[in-house]
Amino acid sequence: MNWSMTICGLLIMEHIEMRLIKIQMILKLGYQHQNGVVMQAYDINGDKKLLDIAEYQLEKVEDFEKDKIYYKINMLQIIKRRGLFSNKEIMILKGLNTENLQEMFGIDVLLEDKEKTRKIYGQLNKEEQEFIAEYPIYYLYQNL
Repeated sequence: MNWSMTICGLLIMEHIEMRLIKIQMILKLGYQHQNGVVMQAYDINGDKKLLDIAEYQLEKVEDFEKDKIYYKINMLQIIKRRGLFSNKEIMILKGLNTENLQEMFGIDVLLEDKEKTRKIYGQLNKEEQEFIAEYPIYYLYQNL
């Protein structure tokens, strides 16, 4: 085997790995967006089957996302919408540490801390407020 074939093979493998990573990122973003749309549809019509779909979508990206705070917030939103929120979920939320205002906002919305949530929302810039308004957490915020 000559060196040029070995190098060529390594370059091809690296290219394939990069393409797979890109595909995983696209799938992850697609599931996240679809998940938000499905939860918003639930907020409009109350069909609990939509929450099953939203949960299924999150499970599809669990391997990539389970340690991320926004993933946990999204999963806990589903539990909240099902009416199954308990001390267990409250303890999970209280254990999440972040300095990201958008994540803090989501946590405090789920904890139903109106005062703190409104304060954090006021600290967000206009673009961040518009961004959050596009997501299902905002529906819960409006109904605090």
